[in-house]
Parts: sequence; C-alpha cells; structure tokens
Amino acid sequence: MYLNGIPVTSAEGITVMDDIDYGSVGNVEVIKGPSGTLYGQAISGVVNLSTKRAEPRKASIGQDIMFGSHGLRRFTTHVEISKERASFMANYGKQLHSGFGQHTASRKDFVNMIGEFSPGREQSINAYFSYSYSYDERNGRALSSAVGCK
Repeated sequence: MYLNGIPVTSAEGITVMDDIDYGSVGNVEVIKGPSGTLYGQAISGVVNLSTKRAEPRKASIGQDIMFGSHGLRRFTTHVEISKERASFMANYGKQLHSGFGQHTASRKDFVNMIGEFSPGREQSINAYFSYSYSYDERNGRALSSAVGCK
C-alpha cells in the first residue's frame, strides 16, 4: 500500500491501515498482479492512495459531522488554501465509537497537513505530515465473580 507514492507497508509486509485518515483520500488506484512490481516488491499487487488536493485558486474552511450506529461520532475541520503555484490543506478530526458490545469502544484523533509547491512547469515539491492517535478496546472474556456467596 502506498500513500502519495510513499510506502505505508513495512518491509515485513504489514500495513497498519488504522493510521490513515480515509476522509482525506481523494483517489484510490488498485493494480492487481505482477504489474505492481513497478512500485517495488509488490508481486501480488498494489493499492495506491492519493490525498485530496486544494481546488486551484480557492480558499475554504469547513466542518464535517457524521453520526452512525453504536454511538459513532466523527468531527472533521478542514482548511484549504490554493494559489497559482502553491496549495495547502489541513485536517483535524476526532472520531468516537461506543462499540457494539462490551469493551469494543474506540477513539481516534488525527491531524493531516498536505502542501504542494510548483517552482516550475515540470517541477513540484510535495509535503505530507500526519499525526494520529488511536485507542481501541478489544472484546474479551468477561470475568464473573461470586459476591456474597457463603
């Protein structure tokens, strides 16, 4: 798996997909089979994710709110600024989920900053900064205790 051309999969073949904010993904490209070797040692295929870009010559600020089942709440604030040769986009968000059973709640906080600068027609400098915090409870066996038994 790649994000903006940078490998997210470790050398051992492990991809931690929980660290990616899929709300900032603008394009997904799936290359099946050995054609994935164009990206390196991806003999079984590649998933290439590209982040959203700020719209040319526009500036905006927005808030997205999502509610779902089992107490899902997601809040995302985003800022986009774009000039002729440069663009900047920042996202901050929080996601809370109560879970579908005991000990299945989760909490995620994330910040993404994406910058692009084009000094010339054939040149571009891109930067992607990301911070994520993820806490997930894992469902396990409930312990029962006999209270007040003699």
